[in-house]
Amino acid sequence: MLLMKKRQAPLVTAALVVGCGALVMIVGLFSMLTIGMYGAITMLIGLVLYVFAKDRLEGG
Repeated sequence: MLLMKKRQAPLVTAALVVGCGALVMIVGLFSMLTIGMYGAITMLIGLVLYVFAKDRLEGG
């Protein structure tokens, strides 16, 4: 069970990065456009991390 949690940790971390990026992007839409751009960049980085982590877990 603990091994499964350790294997899922990168996916959870990447999902949190995506969620934080989306939240910052939404806040940026209402207040400042610059903050929204940083949120979009953070969300894209999180998506890339999620895809790479999922690929590594399935491949190894």
